[in-house]
Amino acid sequence: AALASYTGGDGSGNTFGSTLVASSASTNTKELVLKAPPQISTTSSPRALTLGYDLQQLNARMYGAYWCSHCYEQKQKLGAEVMKQYVPY
Repeated sequence: AALASYTGGDGSGNTFGSTLVASSASTNTKELVLKAPPQISTTSSPRALTLGYDLQQLNARMYGAYWCSHCYEQKQKLGAEVMKQYVPY
């Protein structure tokens, strides 16, 4: 028999970084399945592009975690172009 347990989210329905742990009773092994980072789906505005350029000139870096909803929200606000061209993550 195989058993699976779901651990994830922060109680708000957010499933960033959620994992599914599956185990098999016959082999007593566990498998960890990780989700891929969510894609940035927004286009950078002219204002975000200007900010991104300025951040690049300052050698700014973004430190975060792909599963963090706050980091993801910030990346969405900056947009895909800024995150690819100007802000190292």
